[in-house]
Amino acid sequence: MKQLIFILITLFISSAAIAQKSAVQSGSNYLNYKQLEKAKKSLDAAVLHEKTSKNSKAWKLRGETYVYFHFANLKLDEFEDYHKFAGVVEDPLSIATESFQKAIEYGNGDEHAEESEKELTRVSGLTYNLAIGKMNSKDYEGALVLLEKVIEIDPEGKAKVLADAHKYAAACAGVTKKHQKAIDHYNVLLEMEKGEAKIYTKIAKQYNALEQPEKAKEYIEKGRELYPEDQSLLLEAINVRLGEENKEEAIELLDLAIANDPENVEFLFIKGNMYQQLGDIDKAAAGYTEALEKDENHFESIFHLGALYFNKGADLGQKARDLPPGSAYEKANKEMKEHFAKAKPYLEQALGMNPEHYNTLFSL
Repeated sequence: MKQLIFILITLFISSAAIAQKSAVQSGSNYLNYKQLEKAKKSLDAAVLHEKTSKNSKAWKLRGETYVYFHFANLKLDEFEDYHKFAGVVEDPLSIATESFQKAIEYGNGDEHAEESEKELTRVSGLTYNLAIGKMNSKDYEGALVLLEKVIEIDPEGKAKVLADAHKYAAACAGVTKKHQKAIDHYNVLLEMEKGEAKIYTKIAKQYNALEQPEKAKEYIEKGRELYPEDQSLLLEAINVRLGEENKEEAIELLDLAIANDPENVEFLFIKGNMYQQLGDIDKAAAGYTEALEKDENHFESIFHLGALYFNKGADLGQKARDLPPGSAYEKANKEMKEHFAKAKPYLEQALGMNPEHYNTLFSL
């Protein structure tokens, strides 16, 4: 009797194991015949059953099934037979990723593990494409999640998108104000030797957003050592000096920028404006004048030059009012009129170019 019970139990266990292996084969057949929902049901059950939960073939087939659900969701023309399964699975690539990873883990180098490694690289590329779609629709939060999945799935960059994944992840992190995360991704690019001059600029901007100007300055200077001719780094270095209220050094750096790009009117205008802030009227006027020599219709230079002369005239007028009648008074009064006369054509030209500035000009 005991022997009979033992035989029955053995037969039951054997039949259960066969049944589960049959479920794996059924899943494979359903997949071949494009019956995704039936394949999903069979393979989901197979990977949960204790007899096949470590079966690399079951996990690989499950991964392939969910990849097809992904194509169904995309409704691509070449996968028209799968369109009817669109929406059945919300996030199929995540499940496919897990499945291929399990196949690799349990396969221990067998054919299913090797095939799953290739499929996992493919899934990395598909996930990357989804991330780009999210970016194009301005869903930067969603794109960041997917890009970091790409990096996690394919840390060796077999899909050839690893550097771009870090680059776009950094950009998405910056837009969503995850500044430290952006810095981390940019630093990986530097470690991969995929960095360019602009990477140092971008890292500096993230540190500025974190209100860490010293770290921003550190990266700007690192970048300038490697790319001394780069204008964007030079301009960031100027901004750093301005933030430190170090206008003299900012002007020195601006002169380098002007030497690299002598036709840049904005640089000349900024130089004039810096000198104006330092109270050096003559050099400020020279900067604005030089800008106008490059572009006679540069509104900001016209307006600021007129305002510069007008304000100087107003200062001289105040000085004259404080003086007793005499030669000193006459001199100050004369210089006042000369500066007002210099200011007039520039202010009139500015008003003609931009009538919206009427109130500002009238107050002058």
